[in-house]
Amino acid sequence: MKEKVTVPIFVFLVALGVVVLQLHLAPPPTLDEDSDEYLRVGYELYTDGVFTDGGMTDENGKGMFFAPVFPAFLAGLMVVSEPFAESARCVLFDRGWDSCGPFSALVYTQAVLAAITAFLVWLSATVITERKVAAWLAMILALGAEAYAYFAGIMMTETLTFLFFTGASLAAAAGWKRKSPALWMLAGVLLGAAALTRPGFAYLLYGALPALIVAMAFLRTLDWRRRALIPLLFLVGYGLAAGPWMIRNFVTFGDLAISKGYAGYIFVQRASFNRMSWDEWRASFIYGLPDFGDSLAGDLFPPERFERLDYANPEGYYQLGNRAFRDDMLEEAGDEDRLLGYLIEKEVLGNPGKHIAVTFSLLWRGVWVSKYWGMVAIPLFLAVFFAALRRRWGSFILYSLPGWYMAGFHAFTSVGVVRYNLILVPCLAIGASVALLWAYDLAARRFRKQDGVQ
Repeated sequence: MKEKVTVPIFVFLVALGVVVLQLHLAPPPTLDEDSDEYLRVGYELYTDGVFTDGGMTDENGKGMFFAPVFPAFLAGLMVVSEPFAESARCVLFDRGWDSCGPFSALVYTQAVLAAITAFLVWLSATVITERKVAAWLAMILALGAEAYAYFAGIMMTETLTFLFFTGASLAAAAGWKRKSPALWMLAGVLLGAAALTRPGFAYLLYGALPALIVAMAFLRTLDWRRRALIPLLFLVGYGLAAGPWMIRNFVTFGDLAISKGYAGYIFVQRASFNRMSWDEWRASFIYGLPDFGDSLAGDLFPPERFERLDYANPEGYYQLGNRAFRDDMLEEAGDEDRLLGYLIEKEVLGNPGKHIAVTFSLLWRGVWVSKYWGMVAIPLFLAVFFAALRRRWGSFILYSLPGWYMAGFHAFTSVGVVRYNLILVPCLAIGASVALLWAYDLAARRFRKQDGVQ
């Protein structure tokens, strides 16, 4: 019993030590204006006890543009850390990011949460593979991606997103393996928490729940009561987490949703990329390679084939999606409330082939998490995943699918930047660890066979 408690604590402390070391060795991440609105909503919740959205509020000062968990997290830190609250006030009303601080309460709290996420990767690999060496290797590989430590130093939603999504995936995989309705309910709660951190995860429910119902219908190893109970408790768990906020929005705004206004803002950026030519589309698969893709594209193609793919180019598709193209679409749609529906009708239903083709281009560009780390981990993961399909390794398949579903969703509905797809790190790390151990086991068997012959 003592060993069962001691080992997880040791694993967590190792993860925490690595995260803190990475934070101190790497150049400090910059806290800048991208975090202003989160900080403002958190500070107003801290001072006034009201969720706002930094701009589009109703007559009572309330808003629903931002999901609530991360601003509430910031407000909670302000309650327990007066220096952090003062730093927030300084940023918002006085001197700005460069002259205000400290942010140590945020950084070190997020470091602990990052270490918990790394521990969950270890626990996931333990549950899925039942090999401790695979679990350690998976955690080391996940930490080696350096995403957890990097985002621990930034005031953005990533650290909480990593934690909730990894926990939900683990609970689902363990629930599948152990046929446990309670674990599926926990998976629903954690998915709801992820959706309250980043609203796009609500769309994972729309894919996961029907898939789970179909899977339960064909799973003959369980009695019908448990097969019915598992999807129901998964939905109940999600409702317990997300339901109160959705009810608040319905009572206040008449809209039963987690957020409002953000989807159209993001989707118009994505729709702008549908303007790319087929020559640009073909070049995008070179340009979208990590680190060296832009220079390689410059060696292979004339500038007009790829320069508008650059997010920083004022005439590029991303910048146009924030300005001229957005203005045109707003004028055609009539107003902000009609923008998303109009874009879906015009860009998705009106030209589905082009939208799907561009989705693959943006997916390719966005999946290379941690650059070269992803270029090595993804092929190893794919080899294991296809082997898992042949072997019907359900827990690994189930653990992996949500992250890839979201990667496809992000490419379909947004510009699919790499940051959105860092939730793939756990499944990639576990897949890579299994592939490496398979290779080691194969080599060891061959050496033993040769030794036996000699």
